Amino acid sequence: MPVPALREPIAAVNAAAFVADSHTRRARFDHQRFGAAAAVAVRMLDDAAIAFGPDDDPSMRFGIGMIGLGDALASLGLAYDSAQAIRAAQAIARSLAMGCLHGSLKMAQERGDRRGDRCGQGGQGLAELWRKRALPAELADAVARNNRHEGLTRIDGFSELARLANGASDGFDPSKDALHDSLGAASVDRQTAQRAIRDAVAPWIDAQPQTSPLEA
Repeated sequence: MPVPALREPIAAVNAAAFVADSHTRRARFDHQRFGAAAAVAVRMLDDAAIAFGPDDDPSMRFGIGMIGLGDALASLGLAYDSAQAIRAAQAIARSLAMGCLHGSLKMAQERGDRRGDRCGQGGQGLAELWRKRALPAELADAVARNNRHEGLTRIDGFSELARLANGASDGFDPSKDALHDSLGAASVDRQTAQRAIRDAVAPWIDAQPQTSPLEA
C-alpha cells in the first residue's frame, strides 16, 4: 500500500516515563531526558517528512505532543486540580518545547533549509512562535536563521498511542486514578482542571486544536 503524503506527521512523548522515584517523597521529573526524547522525535519526523512528505509543500510542520501527563502528575504526588500540578505541567511543556527546538536546530545544522529558504515566508516560522517565549540569548540567532521547520508541537489527543503505552493517560487528561477520584468528589470539576492545565501549557505549544475536546 502506498504511504499517503505526510503533511503534518505526529509523535507523542510519554511524560510518565520520565518520573524518577515515582510515588515517593523523592519523586522528580527528569526534564533533561524528556527534552532529549523530544529532540529524537523531531529527528524521526524529519526523516519521515523527507521520505513521505508532499512535494508541493516546502515547510515542515510537525505535531509533537505528550501522553501520560496525568500519570506523571500522579506519580509526582500532585493532585490534578492543584496549583502545584499546573506549575509542573507548565514546566514539562517548556521542556517539550525546548527539546523540540534543540532537535530542530540540529536538523537545520545537519540538513539545511527545506528547499531553498521558503519555510518561514509562508507561515509564522519558529522565530515568530518563540518571540513571546523565554528564549535563551545564545539560541536567538540560531532560531532566527532556522527555516527548516514551521511548527513543532501541538496540543492534541493521542488515544491510540496512549493505549499502546500500557494505557497511559491521553494527552493532557488526568490519570485514570485521578479521574475516578474526581467522579466521587463534588468539589473537583474535571473540566475546569483540564482547562487550567491546557491554559498553563498553551504558551509553549506551537499549534492547538481549533475546537477544544472539552467544548466539542
